[in-house]
Amino acid sequence: MADTPKSTPILLLLIAALTGYAGWSGDGINMLGMEGIKTRQERIVAMRDTLAVVQAQSDTAKADLARESVEDVEARIVNFRATLDILRRLVPEQREVADLLDDIQIRAKVRGVRFANFDPVAPVAGPVPFDTYNYQLGVIGKYHQVGAFLADIASLRRIIVPGQVTIVPANAAQARVLGDTLGMLEARFTVTTYVKGTMAEEVTNAP
Repeated sequence: MADTPKSTPILLLLIAALTGYAGWSGDGINMLGMEGIKTRQERIVAMRDTLAVVQAQSDTAKADLARESVEDVEARIVNFRATLDILRRLVPEQREVADLLDDIQIRAKVRGVRFANFDPVAPVAGPVPFDTYNYQLGVIGKYHQVGAFLADIASLRRIIVPGQVTIVPANAAQARVLGDTLGMLEARFTVTTYVKGTMAEEVTNAP
């Protein structure tokens, strides 16, 4: 049935209303790859909220900095230097690793234990800013001798940590070397130390 003159304006009004809603909400035109006004408004609001949060954080940081006096900054520097000095005393230099290994061997002689093995493991980079050095050790001795030796390692001036300890009865032939086959134990463990990192720098500077 043909449209009457009266129904045509109403139909045009409905089409205009639907088109306006679709443009505002984005329904229908999103399928064409375009954003509706509502979607863009929501995105603008979200961006404004994010900027407001960032600005608030920046203002807080500036306020904290403004409240900090020169004396506070100097005190923080002093504390930082003290911490750095402690680390320098505890973490060995590269050239000191050999001396640490000598110290371990000396403590073994003092405690009366004998090395069954002393094997280095390839060093690895990390944790930043250090390189990690591990050694696999095995010593033979009485229970109290082994315990005292492990305690000596843990108490060395530099950071060197024994770990992964397993204790088994000593091999009879190895125990016989010490002149006592009764109650002899073999302790197998690793020792770990850290030195100022150079491996990461070498990789970075490599051509």
